[in-house]
Amino acid sequence: MNLKVLFVLMFVFLDGVSVAQDKKFIISGYVKDKKNGESLVGAVVSKKGTTQAVATNEYGFYSLSLPPGEHTIVVSIIGYQTITFSVDLQKNITKTFEMGEESQLLEEVVVTG
Repeated sequence: MNLKVLFVLMFVFLDGVSVAQDKKFIISGYVKDKKNGESLVGAVVSKKGTTQAVATNEYGFYSLSLPPGEHTIVVSIIGYQTITFSVDLQKNITKTFEMGEESQLLEEVVVTG
C-alpha cells in the first residue's frame, strides 16, 4: 500500500515540476511616436540576443510571451531611436513605449552629368 502512495506522490510532484517549467508570461502594450502619440506600425519588440520577436500591428499593439525571469527587451523601427528595457517577468505586464525620432546627418551628394 505504501508503495502505491509513493508512486502516486512521485507522479503528482513530477507533473507539477513539468508544468512550472512551461509557465510563460506576457509582456504586451503599444508602441507610439513620442512627439504626436500616433501608433507605430511594424515596430519590432524582441528579447535581446534571441530570435523571439513580434512586430506591432496596425494599432501599434504587441504581445510577447516569455518564461519567468530577467529579460532585456529591445524595441526598434527605422527612423526612431532604439529602446532597451530590462524587466523581471514574474506576471503578465503591460508596457507602452514612446519612441523619439532619430536624426542622422548625411554626407552631401554631388550629381554630375
